[in-house]
Amino acid sequence: SEGLGLSLAKQCFMKGANVTILSRSEDKLKKAANEIDGSGWGYVNYFACDLSKATVEEISNIAKEAEKKFGPIEILFNNAGFCQPGMFFEKQDKFDPLEAARQNMELNYFSNIKVCQAIGSLMMKRGKGRICFVGSVCSFMSIPGMSGY
Repeated sequence: SEGLGLSLAKQCFMKGANVTILSRSEDKLKKAANEIDGSGWGYVNYFACDLSKATVEEISNIAKEAEKKFGPIEILFNNAGFCQPGMFFEKQDKFDPLEAARQNMELNYFSNIKVCQAIGSLMMKRGKGRICFVGSVCSFMSIPGMSGY
């Protein structure tokens, strides 16, 4: 609903694709869907879902709902991610480095794997589809306070 995901959704939509987006925040999804809808010719669908807590089965059900509306999912841009900045060796009142690392792994890694399993299995059954894992430049650079990313 923001950042790379929103940019990718807009680009696909401008090329005529129907787009389904997922995010934790329904408010951000509504805003993103309105922004996307004004930029192209397809249709926009969205689902509020915390991928860090959702099961593969729950994600699969969302994918099936999206396919009911738009037909088979042809491309998956897997780009769920965030970083909670903070110094790794400095536990603070509102920042626990170990918990921050756990949350980062849950969303940035495991969530993307779960989405890949759920949607990839639908693609495998059809014998076609594309999956693209997307990350930001922050995942390739060393930046103080961003070691969890």
